[in-house]
Amino acid sequence: MIDADRDGGSMHILGIILGILAAAGVWYFRAQGAARGIESAVDAAGHLKGAYNRRKFRNKVEGSVLSNVQDPAEAAAVFLVVLAKEKGTMTSHVESLVSALLSDRAGLQGMALEEAMSFANWVSDEVADGHDVVRKFLPIWRSKLGTAERADLIDMANIVALDGYGAIPQQTELIRRLADGLATAR
Repeated sequence: MIDADRDGGSMHILGIILGILAAAGVWYFRAQGAARGIESAVDAAGHLKGAYNRRKFRNKVEGSVLSNVQDPAEAAAVFLVVLAKEKGTMTSHVESLVSALLSDRAGLQGMALEEAMSFANWVSDEVADGHDVVRKFLPIWRSKLGTAERADLIDMANIVALDGYGAIPQQTELIRRLADGLATAR
């Protein structure tokens, strides 16, 4: 009978040990979940900081690329290409149209035209927002273009935007901003 008490007495110790192990397991998995949650929050914060840094760098690069342009005809080439690419990729038809406009109205010919178009295509790939182009080039256009040349620039922009299926809202907004900016300096 003494052996029976001893077996019954050890069962409650075994039950306590199993209860402690179960509680430790539950708390372990809860701590693991909390750690995963914290890791996710830290990871998300890292992604946001990276996106912010990339945007800041892109704006810095844009500013330096656009700062190199001092000629109003080159600035017009960049603006027209950026305007055309607002619809997506620029087709060869639109590129020919922009070249013809720059040749007829801005006086770019031969090698100067080819260089301006190559430079404009390269810069347009580096620029994230067309509004930055307008903002950066307005002082150049205001100081170096007369009233008739300003009207020509706005007209060229309308021709490029309306080509194909018509202007999209982003293009209309860029042209409006250009026209408003050039009008304030008259």
